[in-house]
Amino acid sequence: MEDGDIVFGKRALDGTPMKAPFLTGSDIHNREGLHEHIFYKQDGKLLNIGFMGSDKGIVFNSPKELANISAYSFSEVYHVNNIQEINFYPSGFAASDYALATHNCQDYADNIAAQVRWQQGYGSPR
Repeated sequence: MEDGDIVFGKRALDGTPMKAPFLTGSDIHNREGLHEHIFYKQDGKLLNIGFMGSDKGIVFNSPKELANISAYSFSEVYHVNNIQEINFYPSGFAASDYALATHNCQDYADNIAAQVRWQQGYGSPR
C-alpha cells in the first residue's frame, strides 16, 4: 500500500470461528455477523479506524486490529488524493449511537466508502 491507499476489511466477530468472506453485494443491509474496519496508509504508516460499539464508539489506530490483520478479508485497494479530506468522525457515530442490528461498524464503513467514492468522482458524500 502507498500513502492515500485505503481498504475495507471484514473479519469474523470475536468469539466466532469463521473466516470473513468479502462478497460484493452480500452486505446490502449491513446485517452480516462480521466486523468491518478501515485500514489506510498516511505518512508512511498503516493506520486503522472503526466503529467499535456502544462502549467505545469510533476507535482510531487500534493495536488489536493491527495484531489481528491476518483475520481480515479485504476489499480492493482504493486511492484518495487527500486522505485528510475524509471525515473519519462523521456525525451520528458517537458511542451512544451504536446499535448492533441497526447502526454498526458496517454502517460506519459504508459512510467512509461513500466519501471515498465521492473523492474519486462519483456518488455523493454522506
